Amino acid sequence: MNHIHAIDLSNWIHRAYYVAPAELSANGEPTGAAKIFINMVEALVSKVKETAGKNDKHFFVFAVDCPREKSNRYLKVARWAKKRGLDENHLYKAGRDDDPEKRASIRSQIKLVLKMLEVSGFPLFAADGAEADDVLATISFIFKDDPDVRVWLYTRDKDCAQLLKYKNTSIIMPDTGNAKQIVLST
Repeated sequence: MNHIHAIDLSNWIHRAYYVAPAELSANGEPTGAAKIFINMVEALVSKVKETAGKNDKHFFVFAVDCPREKSNRYLKVARWAKKRGLDENHLYKAGRDDDPEKRASIRSQIKLVLKMLEVSGFPLFAADGAEADDVLATISFIFKDDPDVRVWLYTRDKDCAQLLKYKNTSIIMPDTGNAKQIVLST
């Protein structure tokens, strides 16, 4: 059996950011979340290798968000808000911390993580206008009828729950400080 482990990079880097110590590189760049992220990837790969069946093949891929300003969802919210004289930044992903300093720190660490994953040979999947959950959905859809493929989606994005309609797709919602890991499958 072939197993595709598709990881929501944005979801994971944000998780890492909020548990990471405020570490800086020698040139003053933040690196704590990148370090935690790489540790999370290494732990996942090790766990999968330990539990893999003799004839199983495992492939790890990362789903990457397009820039926020190019996201189809953001653009739809922006158009809707503009017609009503509302602030689209307040409406899009409402309730999330929008501290510019935190966003800049996360962005710089995402760039670092992307470089590390690329150098390590992990495939990165992105699409213009698409967020990571859209990329995960595409991966799941492509393999939905393949009896020799099992798709594992690693995300806490609730939008992905609709992908459980594909019998060979499972969602692993990794543990957080408040919640234990959840595995969803049909």
